Amino acid sequence: PYGTWDASMAARRGGTEVHHLSLPSGGGCSNHSLPPTVPAFNASQPLEFQRLMVNVTSHTLAYAALGARAVAILVARDPAISLRSKQIVRNFGTARHPRHSAHCMYAQMAAAENRAATRLLTDATVALPRADARGARAVHTVVSYEALMSFGAAYWKDVLEELGLWPGEVAAPLPTLPFLKNANEDYVRDVVDGVIDGRRAPEGGAV
Repeated sequence: PYGTWDASMAARRGGTEVHHLSLPSGGGCSNHSLPPTVPAFNASQPLEFQRLMVNVTSHTLAYAALGARAVAILVARDPAISLRSKQIVRNFGTARHPRHSAHCMYAQMAAAENRAATRLLTDATVALPRADARGARAVHTVVSYEALMSFGAAYWKDVLEELGLWPGEVAAPLPTLPFLKNANEDYVRDVVDGVIDGRRAPEGGAV
């Protein structure tokens, strides 16, 4: 919900509005306390906190109460990779104007944030029906980042079918996906460069 993103404008297409909510969102990771959790987010309102969590369940229910069919698409990523990626210092600027930082360089707080985010996502899977539930206005579906990287369009077709956005016939063509870069490779580079391409076997075993 930060930067130039605006759910009421840039992410709206016809009658569909997309809210991309990272857990947490924003900078300024503290070494002392977790970021606050807000019940819902509205891009048109001023931000009270520099870094925050959004309660996925209450956010989804709030938009459903306004008459929308609100779908929470919960993206799950390998916890170890997610934690490692938060602590890597990277350039958030440009080559000419670098701005090096990490999402959260404090190891204990980064782990605590991830646990809090997982609880929010888990709560949503319990409180909200699946996306293919008939008649429900506030629903959820879970997308596995690793499954998407592994199976590509075949997996994405299943997700779209559950959302009611793709025909369910067996002979239906696979959706066309743009190039997908597996960002997990950046955190297991020794495995990617060695074991997977066959240049060496893992210690004590064979590929």
